[in-house]
Amino acid sequence: MNVQNGGFWMLVSCLVVLLGFEPITNTTIFAEEVGLTGLRDGNRWTIPLAPVGPTRIPRVFASIRSATFQNMPNAAIVVHPEIEFWELRYEGAPKSPSAVIEFDSPPLLQSECPAIKQAGDGTITLACSQGITVGEKLRFEPQPHKNTIGYWAVAGDHVSWNVDVKQPFDFNVGILQGCGPNGGGTAKVSLLHRDKRVDSFEFEVETTGHFQNFVWRNVGKLAVKEPGQYVVRIEAVKISDAALMDVRQLHLSPKR
Repeated sequence: MNVQNGGFWMLVSCLVVLLGFEPITNTTIFAEEVGLTGLRDGNRWTIPLAPVGPTRIPRVFASIRSATFQNMPNAAIVVHPEIEFWELRYEGAPKSPSAVIEFDSPPLLQSECPAIKQAGDGTITLACSQGITVGEKLRFEPQPHKNTIGYWAVAGDHVSWNVDVKQPFDFNVGILQGCGPNGGGTAKVSLLHRDKRVDSFEFEVETTGHFQNFVWRNVGKLAVKEPGQYVVRIEAVKISDAALMDVRQLHLSPKR
């Protein structure tokens, strides 16, 4: 159906009010390009599509379960992540006026993300979806078969997590990482407090056969001396070949 702007989008706006969806207003779906806004409801994001693809949306801090055309659950949409935005890709006119993306958690924008809380047992879990990537190529890849921090091909790129520590400990650090035969190198994990590095260690990336073949490894320790707001950061010291590694999760557990 070739829908023109105007009456249809007025109908969409009415449905927003009637169905009680929450409009994204602080970072719209690049309204200057497609003139549309998205609707969030729990872990679901319903996104009106541009008349001709692709449609760009902001980078979201949640991993994707599925992305389909609305009312067409078997018609998948390709999600291609860039650093600060994602593209919903389709040829020509969309098969339906909207896309539906199901996430594993509420689809938050960076401005809406609180610091990561420490669990009651003292552990801290840092998911790739919560990581803030900085650099030329590094990004969060939200697709179900990836769900990783990837494109780690430039040494200056890094990923960090904001953490609220209530119970200070010496932490053992585990990483869920993957690395293909054309990757590897040396990485540094740092703990920052008030923009100052208070602890760090380096480790060698392990080749796992494929960048999405993830394995758990215990790679080092970080000491937190007092409660407060911290940043945990991973950066490359040396990239041996095409890319450093993919990272799905970091886990800090108190050293007992």
